[in-house]
Amino acid sequence: MAVVDNLTNVDNVTKFGIIGVRNDKLRTVNALLGAARGCRVLYAKWALDSLEAKQWLHHYGYEVPHLRKIAMKARVERQALGRMRSEYAYDVFNGMRVRISPNADQRDAIVQLLSLCGAVVQNGGDAQNGGNTQDVRDYDIIIGVEANEVSSKWVFDSVAAARMRTTRRYINKVIPESSESFIQ
Repeated sequence: MAVVDNLTNVDNVTKFGIIGVRNDKLRTVNALLGAARGCRVLYAKWALDSLEAKQWLHHYGYEVPHLRKIAMKARVERQALGRMRSEYAYDVFNGMRVRISPNADQRDAIVQLLSLCGAVVQNGGDAQNGGNTQDVRDYDIIIGVEANEVSSKWVFDSVAAARMRTTRRYINKVIPESSESFIQ
């Protein structure tokens, strides 16, 4: 079971494949990583109710609904492929080549999620895909905060949706400088 310390940090993956989360933190990186690995993501109330009952309660009724689908699909695929938890990769990004800009928001979390979910990640100059390296310009998408780059929110939303979302809503817009520059 996850360690509960005053309900402030209860999203630790356990040997049982269960993660507990606070009700106001349903999309933490640990919760998304756990779901992508096939772990059940439960509300923190499960831990409290189990403690009160002095036994582990069944997970029904405690799973976070939007992460249940991801975790279930990952467990089924992993079992069908006969793979251990450590060698299973969820296929949301299935071979997509992704470059992460140096200024991208939540860079470490993005690298973890993309790598776990099947992307070939180019973080800096090297690709992170089992040690294979590729040319820096050889990518399908750039994650960053600059104009015309895709926001890191796209990665989180794609994993949470259990499918690759369209990037249209996530492209950072070009913001024109002040109107004074147009007058001159």
